[in-house]
Amino acid sequence: MGEPTKIGVGIRIMAFLCRICPLCVPARRWPTSGYARRIRVIQNHCPCCAARVRVQRVQQAASSAARAAAVTGA
Repeated sequence: MGEPTKIGVGIRIMAFLCRICPLCVPARRWPTSGYARRIRVIQNHCPCCAARVRVQRVQQAASSAARAAAVTGA
């Protein structure tokens, strides 16, 4: 299936759409609100939201690997 660090253009575009989505933005801004709880149900089935989570995980893994390399001096 490919390396988990490689994210295709299509996935990045869908993640961008989630970042500007008028439904998702307020839900991320106020995660404990009743609105966010209702939107979370939709986000579980949205391919754009799944793409955003996937891109975030890859970016977090890359940044933690870079930090570990900086600490060890590699």
